[in-house]
Amino acid sequence: TDKDKVKIIFSTAMILVVFISIAIILCIIIIQYFLSMDMMFKKGIYCILPALCFFSMNKVITSLMNGMSHMKWYAIIQSARNIFIAIGILIVSFTRADGGFLPISFSIAEFLILLIELRYLFKNSLFILRVSLYWIKTHFLFGTKILPANFILELNTKIDIICIGFLTNNNSLVGIYSFAALFAEGFYQLAVV
Repeated sequence: TDKDKVKIIFSTAMILVVFISIAIILCIIIIQYFLSMDMMFKKGIYCILPALCFFSMNKVITSLMNGMSHMKWYAIIQSARNIFIAIGILIVSFTRADGGFLPISFSIAEFLILLIELRYLFKNSLFILRVSLYWIKTHFLFGTKILPANFILELNTKIDIICIGFLTNNNSLVGIYSFAALFAEGFYQLAVV
């Protein structure tokens, strides 16, 4: 209920997540130079890198919505993510673009979601840029404690795709299974919303 405190906590989290996302993106760009990858995979990496930053910011904003009990906005965002990703996949498919461009659907979806969330922030007067060293430390410590649990949670839903990739060495099979898993996860998210 203390809106000034919420603004500082939120603003600090956003600044922290942007800096961490940019650092990770730069690390990925540097590391990919030392790995031998086919061109399609490299295209996919470059297409999805913007999504990393946008997704991170969007998660902070949706956590704010959830914490402030703005559940209508939260439901809109959760639904829009799946809709935008599906539309992006269809656009890439219908334009018969190279498969390496398929991950751009995530970047576009997260960018569009961020635009909707900016409207939410301005409407609720939550958009400020103030930083608190106390909250940087608090957010960072919380993030390092929660990271292993979230990593296992995400890995749990993706481990079958990773195993299929290692065992079959068949990109088509992995792609079909990944699409089916994403589709199923989307229906699960609709139920959650």
